[in-house]
Amino acid sequence: MRQFAQAAAYACVFELRVRMLADMTSALRKQAFRPLSELLSEVLEYYNEALSAEDRAALDGAAVLRNKLLHLELSRATGKLVALREQLDAGQVLQGTFEDGEVRQVSKTSTADGRIFGWLLESSTSGAFTAAQKRFDAGIEIIERLVLVAL
Repeated sequence: MRQFAQAAAYACVFELRVRMLADMTSALRKQAFRPLSELLSEVLEYYNEALSAEDRAALDGAAVLRNKLLHLELSRATGKLVALREQLDAGQVLQGTFEDGEVRQVSKTSTADGRIFGWLLESSTSGAFTAAQKRFDAGIEIIERLVLVAL
């Protein structure tokens, strides 16, 4: 649970930094309270010259990951991390049912089928929460660079 809390905190700080950047940029100030994906599109467009393709991809990836994590779509958050080439140690958490005796890896289920508890364990043991935290931290660093451009 602590790893989820840390990753969620980084997701919130990432969102806060994007919103603070918009708030300190006169052309974006009124956009600061829009949904994060819409706001980020505006930020990317406004600061286009100061961003590399890798920066834009990292910020987009962090925003999508934030949504998946905070809405407890943990299987999709893990899928996003895998798509971003994170190396996870998946498949260590097993789930069984007493009715039919079936045992399966949580990593091969959806969040609904693997259940929230199973996916919290899977994300903790696979390193997904740690990888998410690193992705948010990288996004925060990019936004902090843009703050210097805004000044």
